[in-house]
Amino acid sequence: ADLPQLEDHSERYGGLYLFASFSIPEPSLKAMLIEADRFGVPVVFNGFVENSVTATEARVRALYEDEAISHGFIIDPTLFTRFDVVRVPTLVSTLEDLDFCETCGCSRDPTPGHDRVAGNAPLQTLLTVIAKGNADHAGPARAALEAVQ
Repeated sequence: ADLPQLEDHSERYGGLYLFASFSIPEPSLKAMLIEADRFGVPVVFNGFVENSVTATEARVRALYEDEAISHGFIIDPTLFTRFDVVRVPTLVSTLEDLDFCETCGCSRDPTPGHDRVAGNAPLQTLLTVIAKGNADHAGPARAALEAVQ
């Protein structure tokens, strides 16, 4: 009864996920984190730096140094699996609630409905591409753009 309630990622983050990798050069990754914070979009990583919490902490401290970034990042390989993300950066916009994985690591779960765009471009550009595409799951991208303007 005293266990904390797990939050639904799609509710907390508005259905937007920016997938990245710690292998992205530091200046680009830092700029990505700053812009993601501006739009309230979490940056999702597949795993830890060198499979080490300590190495990841050191990398994150270096990235966040002197920055007031509040939204931060998620380390969640199941999100990469759910949306079949194989290259980064990739922005995903979805209106679907993401419940717990039904299969181990979400490996055989159905892919949630979503819109996506991939490429090394500013987040605002990626959001605009999805929003102007007027596809089924463009709503979260439109909302993020409207909230900043």
